[in-house]
Amino acid sequence: MEERRFINDVIKPWEDLNDLLCQNYAVQSDLSEITRLACALAVSIRHQVDFFLPFQNKKVSPFCFAHQLITDLADFSKHGSLHNTGRNCTITSSSAFEFCEDKGFRFIRNIVRLNHNTFGEYDFMKISAQAIGFWIKQKQISHNWIGILKESLHSFEPIARLIFNPNFCYSMNSTAFHFLQKNPNGEYVPVEPSWGGLEIY
Repeated sequence: MEERRFINDVIKPWEDLNDLLCQNYAVQSDLSEITRLACALAVSIRHQVDFFLPFQNKKVSPFCFAHQLITDLADFSKHGSLHNTGRNCTITSSSAFEFCEDKGFRFIRNIVRLNHNTFGEYDFMKISAQAIGFWIKQKQISHNWIGILKESLHSFEPIARLIFNPNFCYSMNSTAFHFLQKNPNGEYVPVEPSWGGLEIY
């Protein structure tokens, strides 16, 4: 029962969010279905300690820094500003596009950033995957899960395109986006496109 609960409450929501982030939806950076689902996932991960008697929550952080970040995000999302403001932690999302001088723009994925008052900025999906991996090991979950970030299957287009869908962002007055380019090592690095622009439809 415990293993099935973990898969249902933690692994599946992570994978569902991973899939959603590969859809080129335009969303409000700080408030959308993306941020709602990310906060709900953080709460689920944060409360795994409640189902694992060997750990008190205050003792988990030294063993897993990622769990500490996720705990602070979960507590902040539930309660607002915390008594220890150094623990305050918010999330934002932005759309990432690959730019190629002779091909145009390709939507990569929406990226969720965890912004911690003390420890700085992290990719939420990577940090949450690390925290999930910690609990998989502690609970000896047999599920062979790694947590690989997906990219969209979109092709290059002459312009960067996003879709506004009220099912994923009920009200939007702005959105955040950035452009990346692959360096010789195949790594994404920030770039300022020499032409083109963004279209939301």
